[in-house]
Amino acid sequence: MKKIDLTINGNKYSVEIGNIDGNQIEVNVNGTFYNVELSKDIEIPKTPTLVSTVVNKAVKETIPEQTNSVATRPINSPLPGVVLNVLVKEGDTVQRGQNLVIIEAMKMENEIKADGPGIVKRILVHKGDTISEGQTLVEIGGYSHKHIFIKFLKKLEIFALKKSDLIISNLINYQQYLIDNNINKQSYWISNGIDLDELQQIEPLDDKIKTQIPNNKFIIGYTGTIGAANAIDTFLEAHKYIDNDNIIFVIVGDGQEKPKLINYYKNDKIIFLDSIPKKQIQSLLRLFDVCYIGWRNIDIYKYGISANKIFDYMYSGKPILHSYNGENDLVKIANCGITVPAEDPKAIAREIIELYNMSAEEIDRVESENMVSITAYSELFDENYLEYLGNKINLNIGIRYSEDDDKTLIYIATPIIKLDY
Repeated sequence: MKKIDLTINGNKYSVEIGNIDGNQIEVNVNGTFYNVELSKDIEIPKTPTLVSTVVNKAVKETIPEQTNSVATRPINSPLPGVVLNVLVKEGDTVQRGQNLVIIEAMKMENEIKADGPGIVKRILVHKGDTISEGQTLVEIGGYSHKHIFIKFLKKLEIFALKKSDLIISNLINYQQYLIDNNINKQSYWISNGIDLDELQQIEPLDDKIKTQIPNNKFIIGYTGTIGAANAIDTFLEAHKYIDNDNIIFVIVGDGQEKPKLINYYKNDKIIFLDSIPKKQIQSLLRLFDVCYIGWRNIDIYKYGISANKIFDYMYSGKPILHSYNGENDLVKIANCGITVPAEDPKAIAREIIELYNMSAEEIDRVESENMVSITAYSELFDENYLEYLGNKINLNIGIRYSEDDDKTLIYIATPIIKLDY
């Protein structure tokens, strides 16, 4: 019996997977037994037969055959040669052993196969390319939605939602997610916001970080986790379309994707810095000319986003460049920057150049319209919290004047209330 310990929305679940019979799985969740039925029978693997194969030793040592990480993993060429054919496209779901690329090496055709299940995230070569040994051909990320473990987690999520007494999400369109999954429940939206206590404790930026950021350049910066979902590779790819030595990309943070990105992109126009304490973020953002945040072009964002860094960026008063295709685009709603299509490096480059060419007066106008701390305004309330369902919920309040609508917009987050007057 396989045991899995999970934490969902702060609640701990001890899950044991018992007998598997065709498409029936016996599951024990916190001591309660359930019979889970899948739409397709599970194939129980037979005893494996060892076969001889050509393996890229460098990849074998650093990339395990099976991984629970959602980060991308490279599929490298074991030999120098020429690409004869690329058999997959970005977005394809692949299985272990599936042919991805065919290369000609030593007058022989060699099939480059997937090392495990996943989704093709990037194809880095084209038919006819000359490649070197160890060169990355394809990047595969995550698990396919058809993977048995993903199916199981999905069923567990639906079970938890159906049994919930109250569903609260920071995604504005989460109600649609419930509808899409045939869950007849009401959800409540509570947005992320600014921690006013943190803003009273802003610290100066550490000198070893500050000295690495040039003060005579146009800085477009990103702060936060460097993971697969953040699409930092798309952001850095944009620098290839900018022929201007005065524009510098600064990436501050850590994450699984950082070593690979440094290997691919580090040059005189791109600076990678270590993570800094949260209390120094605003001091860092003062050195940026533009703040960047991006996302993958995937369907899940139709339910919205609520990233903390957007609110940090807004508070800094800097223009925001947002690479996003989903719903609830806070940058558009607040009119505090520019939104471009997700995973489109040329569009990112185009808007960076446009921002660079803006006059100081235009930049000042964008910054002055940005969301600011409204600690003083919160003093209009007797208490800085709301009574909601018997609980005290802190108030986060934002105030902005919109020239387009000639209105002052008041945002009260937790729960969100929008008042126009």
